[in-house]
Amino acid sequence: MNGTYWNRFKSALERFEALYEPEPNSGCWIWIGTVIPSGYGHFRLDGRSIGAHVASWLLYVGIITDETLDHLCRNRWCVNYAHLEPVARRVNVLRGIGPTAVNARAIMCPVGHQYDAGNTLFYADGRRYCKQCRASQLRAWREKNPETYAAQRQRSVVQIQAWRVAHPDEYSEKKSKQAAKQRLQRGSSR
Repeated sequence: MNGTYWNRFKSALERFEALYEPEPNSGCWIWIGTVIPSGYGHFRLDGRSIGAHVASWLLYVGIITDETLDHLCRNRWCVNYAHLEPVARRVNVLRGIGPTAVNARAIMCPVGHQYDAGNTLFYADGRRYCKQCRASQLRAWREKNPETYAAQRQRSVVQIQAWRVAHPDEYSEKKSKQAAKQRLQRGSSR
Protein backbone atom coordinates (compact mmCIF):
# COMPACT_ATOMS: atom_id res chain seq x y z
CA MET A 1 0.00 0.00 0.00
CA ASN A 2 0.96 3.61 -0.57
CA GLY A 3 2.54 5.37 2.44
CA THR A 4 0.48 8.52 1.80
CA TYR A 5 -2.74 6.48 2.13
CA TRP A 6 -1.77 5.22 5.61
CA ASN A 7 -0.61 8.71 6.68
CA ARG A 8 -4.28 9.77 6.61
CA PHE A 9 -4.96 7.58 9.62
CA LYS A 10 -2.12 8.97 11.73
CA SER A 11 -2.63 12.05 13.84
CA ALA A 12 -0.94 15.25 12.73
CA LEU A 13 1.42 15.01 15.71
CA GLU A 14 2.47 11.45 14.77
CA ARG A 15 3.12 12.49 11.17
CA PHE A 16 5.06 15.55 12.34
CA GLU A 17 7.24 13.61 14.79
CA ALA A 18 8.18 11.15 12.04
CA LEU A 19 9.63 14.00 9.96
CA TYR A 20 12.33 15.40 12.24
CA GLU A 21 15.46 14.07 13.92
CA PRO A 22 16.76 15.55 17.19
CA GLU A 23 20.32 16.86 16.99
CA PRO A 24 21.97 16.13 20.36
CA ASN A 25 24.61 18.90 20.41
CA SER A 26 22.44 21.92 19.66
CA GLY A 27 19.02 20.65 20.73
CA CYS A 28 17.64 21.43 17.28
CA TRP A 29 15.03 19.16 15.73
CA ILE A 30 16.26 18.87 12.15
CA TRP A 31 13.44 18.70 9.61
CA ILE A 32 13.82 15.80 7.18
CA GLY A 33 10.50 16.34 5.38
CA THR A 34 9.82 18.67 2.47
CA VAL A 35 12.06 21.75 2.32
CA ILE A 36 11.27 24.69 0.02
CA PRO A 37 14.01 26.71 -1.79
CA SER A 38 14.14 29.37 0.97
CA GLY A 39 15.38 26.65 3.34
CA TYR A 40 12.29 26.27 5.52
CA GLY A 41 10.51 22.96 6.02
CA HIS A 42 6.88 22.54 4.95
CA PHE A 43 4.15 20.44 6.52
CA ARG A 44 0.49 19.82 5.68
CA LEU A 45 -1.78 20.55 8.64
CA ASP A 46 -5.58 20.71 8.51
CA GLY A 47 -5.55 20.71 4.71
CA ARG A 48 -3.08 23.63 4.47
CA SER A 49 0.60 23.61 3.59
CA ILE A 50 2.42 25.70 6.23
CA GLY A 51 5.96 26.15 7.50
CA ALA A 52 7.15 23.17 9.52
CA HIS A 53 8.26 25.47 12.35
CA VAL A 54 4.78 27.03 12.38
CA ALA A 55 3.24 23.53 12.50
CA SER A 56 5.53 22.69 15.42
CA TRP A 57 4.37 25.77 17.33
CA LEU A 58 0.71 24.97 16.60
CA LEU A 59 1.05 21.32 17.62
CA TYR A 60 3.07 21.85 20.82
CA VAL A 61 2.14 25.36 22.00
CA GLY A 62 -1.16 25.87 20.24
CA ILE A 63 -1.55 29.60 19.68
CA ILE A 64 0.01 31.91 17.12
CA THR A 65 -0.63 35.64 17.32
CA ASP A 66 -0.11 38.09 14.46
CA GLU A 67 3.62 37.96 15.16
CA THR A 68 6.31 36.08 13.23
CA LEU A 69 8.09 33.04 14.67
CA ASP A 70 11.81 33.76 14.99
CA HIS A 71 14.35 30.92 15.02
CA LEU A 72 16.52 31.72 18.06
CA CYS A 73 19.03 29.07 16.94
CA ARG A 74 19.25 30.74 13.45
CA ASN A 75 18.72 27.29 11.84
CA ARG A 76 15.90 27.32 9.27
CA TRP A 77 15.59 23.53 9.34
CA CYS A 78 15.01 23.48 13.11
CA VAL A 79 11.42 22.75 14.18
CA ASN A 80 11.99 22.63 17.95
CA TYR A 81 9.25 24.83 19.42
CA ALA A 82 11.60 25.74 22.30
CA HIS A 83 13.91 27.39 19.73
CA LEU A 84 11.12 29.63 18.42
CA GLU A 85 9.93 32.96 19.72
CA PRO A 86 6.96 35.01 18.49
CA VAL A 87 8.21 38.52 17.69
CA ALA A 88 7.21 41.45 15.49
CA ARG A 89 8.31 41.07 11.86
CA ARG A 90 10.69 44.04 12.19
CA VAL A 91 12.43 42.44 15.17
CA ASN A 92 12.74 39.17 13.28
CA VAL A 93 14.31 40.88 10.27
CA LEU A 94 16.71 42.95 12.39
CA ARG A 95 17.89 39.86 14.31
CA GLY A 96 18.85 38.19 11.03
CA ILE A 97 21.90 38.36 8.81
CA GLY A 98 20.27 39.86 5.70
CA PRO A 99 21.28 43.22 4.20
CA THR A 100 18.56 45.09 6.11
CA ALA A 101 19.82 43.79 9.45
CA VAL A 102 23.48 44.38 8.60
CA ASN A 103 22.77 47.97 7.49
CA ALA A 104 20.68 48.69 10.60
CA ARG A 105 23.56 47.60 12.84
CA ALA A 106 26.10 49.73 10.95
CA ILE A 107 27.46 52.66 12.97
CA MET A 108 29.52 54.15 10.12
CA CYS A 109 28.83 54.88 6.48
CA PRO A 110 30.85 52.91 3.87
CA VAL A 111 33.41 55.77 3.71
CA GLY A 112 33.88 55.78 7.50
CA HIS A 113 31.84 58.75 8.71
CA GLN A 114 29.94 58.22 11.96
CA TYR A 115 26.16 57.70 11.78
CA ASP A 116 25.05 60.09 14.52
CA ALA A 117 22.28 62.66 14.99
CA GLY A 118 24.26 65.45 13.34
CA ASN A 119 25.52 63.48 10.34
CA THR A 120 22.59 61.24 9.43
CA LEU A 121 19.81 62.07 7.00
CA PHE A 122 16.63 59.97 7.03
CA TYR A 123 14.39 59.81 3.99
CA ALA A 124 10.62 59.21 4.15
CA ASP A 125 11.01 55.56 3.12
CA GLY A 126 13.31 54.89 6.09
CA ARG A 127 16.66 54.88 4.28
CA ARG A 128 19.50 56.75 5.92
CA TYR A 129 22.41 58.59 4.37
CA CYS A 130 25.57 60.19 5.62
CA LYS A 131 25.22 63.98 5.24
CA GLN A 132 28.95 64.42 4.54
CA CYS A 133 28.91 61.83 1.74
CA ARG A 134 25.68 63.23 0.30
CA ALA A 135 27.16 66.75 0.23
CA SER A 136 30.31 65.56 -1.55
CA GLN A 137 28.20 63.61 -4.07
CA LEU A 138 26.13 66.72 -4.81
CA ARG A 139 29.27 68.86 -5.11
CA ALA A 140 30.79 66.38 -7.58
CA TRP A 141 27.57 66.29 -9.59
CA ARG A 142 27.40 70.10 -9.75
CA GLU A 143 31.01 70.26 -10.99
CA LYS A 144 30.32 67.61 -13.60
CA ASN A 145 26.99 69.14 -14.76
CA PRO A 146 27.30 72.95 -14.39
CA GLU A 147 24.74 73.79 -17.12
CA THR A 148 22.10 71.47 -15.69
CA TYR A 149 22.72 72.79 -12.19
CA ALA A 150 22.43 76.43 -13.37
CA ALA A 151 19.16 75.62 -15.19
CA GLN A 152 17.76 73.96 -12.05
CA ARG A 153 18.69 76.94 -9.90
CA GLN A 154 17.08 79.33 -12.38
CA ARG A 155 13.92 77.21 -12.50
CA SER A 156 13.76 77.26 -8.67
CA VAL A 157 14.14 81.05 -8.58
CA VAL A 158 11.36 81.44 -11.16
CA GLN A 159 9.07 79.07 -9.19
CA ILE A 160 9.68 80.99 -5.95
CA GLN A 161 8.97 84.32 -7.65
CA ALA A 162 5.77 82.93 -9.21
CA TRP A 163 4.64 81.68 -5.79
CA ARG A 164 5.28 85.09 -4.23
CA VAL A 165 3.15 86.75 -6.91
CA ALA A 166 0.37 84.17 -6.57
CA HIS A 167 0.35 84.31 -2.74
CA PRO A 168 1.18 87.88 -1.71
CA ASP A 169 -0.57 87.70 1.68
CA GLU A 170 1.23 84.52 2.72
CA TYR A 171 4.53 85.88 1.44
CA SER A 172 4.24 89.16 3.37
CA GLU A 173 3.19 87.22 6.51
CA LYS A 174 6.18 84.92 6.10
CA LYS A 175 8.51 87.89 5.61
CA SER A 176 7.18 89.65 8.72
CA LYS A 177 7.66 86.48 10.81
CA GLN A 178 11.24 86.16 9.53
CA ALA A 179 11.93 89.81 10.34
CA ALA A 180 10.53 89.40 13.87
CA LYS A 181 12.67 86.31 14.38
CA GLN A 182 15.77 88.20 13.22
CA ARG A 183 14.99 91.09 15.60
CA LEU A 184 14.68 88.63 18.49
CA GLN A 185 18.00 87.02 17.60
CA ARG A 186 19.72 90.37 17.39
CA GLY A 187 18.22 91.42 20.72
CA SER A 188 19.35 88.23 22.49
CA SER A 189 22.89 88.48 21.10
CA ARG A 190 23.48 91.89 22.69
